[in-house]
Amino acid sequence: MEIKQELVGTSFRKARAVLAAIDTHGITPDMSEEAIEELVMNFAKAKVVLKGGKLSDYIKGQEWYVNSLVEKSRLEKREIMKLEYDELNIENSSFDELAAML
Repeated sequence: MEIKQELVGTSFRKARAVLAAIDTHGITPDMSEEAIEELVMNFAKAKVVLKGGKLSDYIKGQEWYVNSLVEKSRLEKREIMKLEYDELNIENSSFDELAAML
């Protein structure tokens, strides 16, 4: 697969943001379920304060976010950047390019 250079910079910035979030929130590859749940609840409560609504409106999204960060904390930095690149590539490819990737 050919790398689209126009996506590399954005992939780098997104990967750097992921790494910063992992560091800021103290996420580790071996976090307990209890620690994950506590983080999810804290994030969901913060969303209620910022946006309003019910706690239940935000729990699923925050579970996805925290679990995603935990999974990415298990990866090498290059692998995280590759994941971010792949996501951007899908969003920035033509139908024919995507069909060829299948």
